[in-house]
Amino acid sequence: MIVNNAFQPNDWEIRPFLVLVLSLLLAFWGSIALDALGFTIPLIRQIAGFLLLTFVPGLLILRTIRIHHLGAVKTNVYAAGLSLATLMFTGFFVNIVYPLFGVLGPLSLWPLVTTISTFVGILCFLAWFRDRDFAAPTSINLHDILSPPVLALSFLPFGAIAGTYLMNFYDTNTLQMILLPIIALVPVVIVCTQFVPKKYYPYAVFSIAITLLYHTALISTYIWGWDIQYEYYLTNTVIQNSIWDFTDYSNCNAMLSLMTLAPIYSILLGIGLEWIFKVIYPFFFALVPLGLYVVFRRQTNEKVSFLACFFFMSVFVFFTEMVSLARQEVAELFLVL
Repeated sequence: MIVNNAFQPNDWEIRPFLVLVLSLLLAFWGSIALDALGFTIPLIRQIAGFLLLTFVPGLLILRTIRIHHLGAVKTNVYAAGLSLATLMFTGFFVNIVYPLFGVLGPLSLWPLVTTISTFVGILCFLAWFRDRDFAAPTSINLHDILSPPVLALSFLPFGAIAGTYLMNFYDTNTLQMILLPIIALVPVVIVCTQFVPKKYYPYAVFSIAITLLYHTALISTYIWGWDIQYEYYLTNTVIQNSIWDFTDYSNCNAMLSLMTLAPIYSILLGIGLEWIFKVIYPFFFALVPLGLYVVFRRQTNEKVSFLACFFFMSVFVFFTEMVSLARQEVAELFLVL
């Protein structure tokens, strides 16, 4: 996503870009249909749905307004931000308007699938109409993707997942304890050696961020923390009732990042709300230091920007308290954007 020019879909030729979007949409529809028929294929619905919801609307908006040559980091961070904003306001629109036409459960599977699919289809047409003449040469460089520094950094998140798995089911935190000094050595390697080229620094920032967040968020199969318990309760009432009662007085009940975004992901991906808060929301928050890297790079150089991001991530609040503040994870992403 970060290291290769091919992962800037808003710079692709319009036809392969739209083929990719429609393929994700068809895979998502097909997985839901198979689930309804009782033939579940593991992870297809979750992966296709996650990519469709998190990046596709934003990329289509970027193409519709003809914004190009952002670079891989800005492309993906802006696409995620635009997609999340689109989902939040789509959920708000559905919740307010559909009951007026007799749809009593607007925030349920089929109204959401129909609405979001229709919206994506409209954006595809607008992107084709507005941006069909643009194309920049792109190619997949396997040398970059399979280079030793990229592979080494890619193992960090898997280490966090494996470490929490061992901790949850085998009561050992050995791998967790090994992982932390390895993360601490990454800036030493970057500052003192040439093992990680500058073009991989953004990927290093994202890899460290998601590793630190998952190494705490994935502890236990239940949500843990303070605010997130109340956030979970309110959000779960939306899923159970298939509608958001916005008249209930509460600060958290006024947050679209909780009351529409989280139910949309849980309902459409077909996974429990606790895993939305433990897996999906930390992914959103991992984009924050990635955005900060771009901000810092405008003022300094690549190495100083990386170290500044590492300092931000190394403060323990980043990977402990923040994973139990779902609404603030999304809020900080929009602040950086």
